[in-house]
Amino acid sequence: MNPYVYSKGPKRLKEEAASTAGFNLGEIIKSVLTSKVNTALAFSLVVVAAGSALGLFSIANSEATDLSFSPVKHFSAQSQPKVLGESISPRAGQLVLINSTVFLVGETGLYGVPNLAVFNSWGWHFSQVAAPNSAEAALRQVWIVPMRNPICNSPIDQIKGACSSSSAPRVGQTIIISSQATVFLVGDRGLYGIPSLAVFNSWGWSFDKVLTANSAEEALPQVGLVPMRNPICRNVLDQIANLCLPSSTSTSSPVSVGFYKGPFQISSATCGEQITFLANGYSGSQVWLTQYKNNSAIPNYDQIDNLPDVYTLVCNKDEGNYVNYAYAVVNGHKDALLGTAVFTVAPLSTGSILLGDANLDGQVTIADSLKIQLHADGTTLLTGQALANSDVTGEGTVNGIDAILVANYYGGMITQFPKTDGSTLLLGDANRNGTVNIGDSVVIGNHVAGTAKITGRALDNADVDGDGKITNNDATLVANFAGCAITTFPRGTPLVALSCLNATSTPATIGFYKAGMQATSAVCGEQITFVVGGSYTGSQVWLTQYKNNNTTPNYDKIDYVPDTYTLVCNKDEGTYTNYAYTVVNGQKGVLLGSVVFNVLASNAGLFSGATYSFSHNNGNLVAGQTTWTYALQGGNAGDVLAVDAYKNGSYVGKLTVCTVQPASPFVPVGSCMASGTAPTSDIGSWYETVYINNVYKGTVSFSVSAPVASAPSGTPAFYVGYSRAVSASCGTAATFKVDGYSGSQVWLVQYKNNASSTNFNGIYKVPDTYTFVCNKDEGFYANYVYDYSNGQKGALLGTAYFTVSAPVQSQGSTGYTFSHNGGTIVAGRDAWTYTLFGGQPGDKLEAEAYKNGSYVGKFTVCVVPAATTSYVTGSCQASATPQAGDIGNWSENVYINGVWKGMLSFSVSA
Repeated sequence: MNPYVYSKGPKRLKEEAASTAGFNLGEIIKSVLTSKVNTALAFSLVVVAAGSALGLFSIANSEATDLSFSPVKHFSAQSQPKVLGESISPRAGQLVLINSTVFLVGETGLYGVPNLAVFNSWGWHFSQVAAPNSAEAALRQVWIVPMRNPICNSPIDQIKGACSSSSAPRVGQTIIISSQATVFLVGDRGLYGIPSLAVFNSWGWSFDKVLTANSAEEALPQVGLVPMRNPICRNVLDQIANLCLPSSTSTSSPVSVGFYKGPFQISSATCGEQITFLANGYSGSQVWLTQYKNNSAIPNYDQIDNLPDVYTLVCNKDEGNYVNYAYAVVNGHKDALLGTAVFTVAPLSTGSILLGDANLDGQVTIADSLKIQLHADGTTLLTGQALANSDVTGEGTVNGIDAILVANYYGGMITQFPKTDGSTLLLGDANRNGTVNIGDSVVIGNHVAGTAKITGRALDNADVDGDGKITNNDATLVANFAGCAITTFPRGTPLVALSCLNATSTPATIGFYKAGMQATSAVCGEQITFVVGGSYTGSQVWLTQYKNNNTTPNYDKIDYVPDTYTLVCNKDEGTYTNYAYTVVNGQKGVLLGSVVFNVLASNAGLFSGATYSFSHNNGNLVAGQTTWTYALQGGNAGDVLAVDAYKNGSYVGKLTVCTVQPASPFVPVGSCMASGTAPTSDIGSWYETVYINNVYKGTVSFSVSAPVASAPSGTPAFYVGYSRAVSASCGTAATFKVDGYSGSQVWLVQYKNNASSTNFNGIYKVPDTYTFVCNKDEGFYANYVYDYSNGQKGALLGTAYFTVSAPVQSQGSTGYTFSHNGGTIVAGRDAWTYTLFGGQPGDKLEAEAYKNGSYVGKFTVCVVPAATTSYVTGSCQASATPQAGDIGNWSENVYINGVWKGMLSFSVSA
């Protein structure tokens, strides 16, 4: 079956030369937003009109965290070769984060940002800091960013001493005229319009180098157009003035021709691998490639080749030795030699492992994921090399986790499998922070709910029950483990267990708790509990306690843990230093740890009857978006509002929120307030104990969540009539839909009868109705449906499985009737009756039932029996009275011998 016959060729951006205007900003935005972007990078485009920023278009894979500033030091990094899709030029003026330090990218190197004051003086904010590309990571630090001089708009200009209070045309600079939203090149006599994106790209320009025009440049007239680059010209103004040297000198700069796998240059690869051909140092987008295979005198390839060129080596075809000569292309013809590269393609040797290649076709695709899942389900078992290739986790078993990871690899979500990425298994560590705690349970729950996905080794870690799937059972097990309710998982014991699970004497966590939360102080009259947790499982410790720095212990003997105590006023106030030791045969053993605790006076004389309020968006704060506010009311000058804060169950510290100031025109008497927006570093679950003048006033709980980016969603399904279906007979019409999806096109990858090659792989319109053709379309179909936007295959929306069966033809002229009380059946009172007539013995009447739009199942109603005195020959009948559980709206597809005969609808009421 291949019902997906709808296709369109790719849309091409029209490139028409403008006669008087420059290159329009709308085209720039369109080209940027529809271009392929390496997800490891980030870029931004600022839209400017009338001198003010209209908006910022940003694509990035992560936010910079743990930012710091550069001291006066030098930074160096290993140079990395150019990779396909990566921006391989330093982005002068971009802020980047390297080794947790903020740098400004200059034209010749990096400028360290020495402190926050300098950072703020230039009006920067942390959302502008991006990950470095390989070219930027290879730069060294050449100087530091200075504090801004008000007459300078660019730190680079200030460093160069090029700032001035008056503006002048910047010859050779690409600029944007705000009033026209158009890009021009500044010449020595005026402006040159850029007629198309092709011309812009031919000079190797990038949009992040386009600056806003100054007043002198806005006053210049347009004097011509920028031409398409002639490869013999290195400077656009030279080409306009016909000053370029002959083409024989065009290759004076060194060019490195070679093949790459990932970021590394290679001289050989194995068939089935993906390689990239590059000419580093060459600014053109095409070379003339002359290639000879296995020392043949006749070229294997001799024509123009686009750069970069990505190719997957084909087994049983591409093996051999290749000598490659790359030439410059001038006016569509071969020009000067750029360089040569020798490359060998090796066969896939017997017994070699290509991880993920379950069907042994020399490549890793979604078909391999399907093969592995069939093995995990026990449908079709893998053996030999295919089984070895399928163990991508390296755990010695092949299950659904391996299938998911292969699909992730094919979809570009990971670039390496856990077996080879250097990671190790740590059961339960779903957030890959090296420990197992309640945060891992939250991460697994979010994955199951679909709000945030985990992959790679983290996905393998999360499968703690070992069933090859990530479910809420895994989240529950991790939560129980984090709470020390269990000491191991069904799949095994973690390589690094929680400290509370070890029976060893050290290390341990020592602390005092108040109202179930760890605290560093309490007010007399309150109740506290002394706890020794972590890896210590004993019920006794030897406690040595010193009060107020006294050299003689206040307490020095065995103490049962946990120990709960109510602090006595006018007796227990003071500072206590506590040392807890193991107890061995009734004697003091090794030190477990220490803790300092303060007991405060009741402060009854200071307390003024103040109250507090806390506003937190109903307990759900979104990082960077929603604001919290603490307020103290009805107090006196000097009253202090403070909190003990806990994040994800871990104590953060005691924080002073605000202090009531003496009355003034700007401060209401007896009140204070503090407000803020939680940063991304605060994402998690929070619990805070509130105090006024150290008197406990209550607790608040809230969560800080990450901003949820809108993502494509939809549920693919087949419909027969108005109801969802998972099967149909040939000759039946079915409609393919993606419910909840707003687009009119998806990217569909379809496999028939578990084949390793696709039955269909391309753009497909939705919804689409198709009538299955007998003797052609019968079979089982696995359909993987992806979002399609900006001309690219996007995220996986879901899967739909469908079976097309051949009809079993009746020997008679069959039909059916259905009586249903005029379409409304009363539960417990009215009956329905199905009747098949005009058939032959063995004819079968079936119904595919849907209740309230949800698929219930396909049921056999009745089968025509052999002729007897009890039955009318050629007929059968079934009848029943619906019950309370059947109340709802029903629709049923009716089949006789597998042939669809129609659809009926009725309702069951109370």
